[in-house]
Amino acid sequence: DEEGKRIVAQGVSPGICRGRVRIARAGDTAFNLQSGEVLVTHAASPNLTPLMLVAGALVVEIGGGASHSSLVARELGLPAVVNAAQATHVLAEGTLVEVDGTNGIVRIVEE
Repeated sequence: DEEGKRIVAQGVSPGICRGRVRIARAGDTAFNLQSGEVLVTHAASPNLTPLMLVAGALVVEIGGGASHSSLVARELGLPAVVNAAQATHVLAEGTLVEVDGTNGIVRIVEE
């Protein structure tokens, strides 16, 4: 938004989670996601599914309500948003955020 404190996206799996950002980039082979952290990625693929079991929430730059990430997030009860434009560039690794999967908002709580 205009203040640079939130990303308005599409909520695809309800719930609210507050946690630290961990960014998964294409080609990452070793990724250590701690329980409750917010998994942020450009596009979620099946190889990220094990990380979703540990994540507190999911933020994806592309996708829709029927995408792989949306379906898995709903099945796991994981708050999730998709179409979060530039999330991997706007959100810094380790930043505390609040993900509202019901309303599709990612809010930066602390940088």
